Amino acid sequence: PPGLAAIVAAYRDAGLPAIVRLPTLIDPPTRALDDAGFAAAEGASTTLALVPGAMPAPPAMRATRIAIDPAPTPAWRAARRRLSLVAGAGAEDHLEPLAWLRAPAWFASAAVDGATRAVAFAALTDGIAIIEAVATDPDWRGRGLAGACVAALVDRATVAGAVRIALQVARDNAAALALYRRLGFTCQLYDYSYRRRG
Repeated sequence: PPGLAAIVAAYRDAGLPAIVRLPTLIDPPTRALDDAGFAAAEGASTTLALVPGAMPAPPAMRATRIAIDPAPTPAWRAARRRLSLVAGAGAEDHLEPLAWLRAPAWFASAAVDGATRAVAFAALTDGIAIIEAVATDPDWRGRGLAGACVAALVDRATVAGAVRIALQVARDNAAALALYRRLGFTCQLYDYSYRRRG
């Protein structure tokens, strides 16, 4: 409870809602969260890992030309903002934390006919690369664009020294889970959910 009170105060002072992430690796402090006014768990997701070199991306995905930049370009940010809204999430909630990144990062985008149709990014720290923000324009899903972005980020992170690569995905997103398994993300590390103080 004292730690939880400090978390709530820190986020309150920053003008942000307190949200805690609860991995299945721990016994969740359910009663303390209930007493502190946190809502029921939401956003059930899982974390998957790949050992670099364990499984190459399918050749069809490698044929797609992917741009990799060390920072989010205006086109990447615009596409992420648009695709976040398509997914029903707050676009700025996904973009604002990018300014806080201090680790090496790469931003992948797949463009078709001059328009960015899929994006993703990866950040590397302590030999672990985390892939985030994988999204594809709904009209362009199923064409290998997201897979090509992820494969390009795996390549870049591996060259930069990543010994482990992981990503998170909603547990009910069957299409994304199938894609990541094809790309070699077959090691399930843990599940997690969030509780928001409301």
